[in-house]
Amino acid sequence: MQPPTPHIVSEVGDVHWFYRAGGDILEAYTAKDGTCLYLKGGLDLVVKFAIWYRQLVPADIDVIFCDDGYSFDGVVTLDSTEEDLVELAG
Repeated sequence: MQPPTPHIVSEVGDVHWFYRAGGDILEAYTAKDGTCLYLKGGLDLVVKFAIWYRQLVPADIDVIFCDDGYSFDGVVTLDSTEEDLVELAG
């Protein structure tokens, strides 16, 4: 009998999922410490998801929208629109 193959666990990701809308795919995962939600996909789908996610997070917790290089960042508010976030990412 062979020993089981080691299971490799990400040091960053905790919960990992995919969301499909039309022909687009969004990959999302959370940081193990709960401080970040990482999104990979086309900007149109990412901003839709960020707006939806903002509604799930308690109002006293900031949801920051930024890219992986931190070349832009801003707070997603309950009043933010998709257009606001696309402009922020500009």
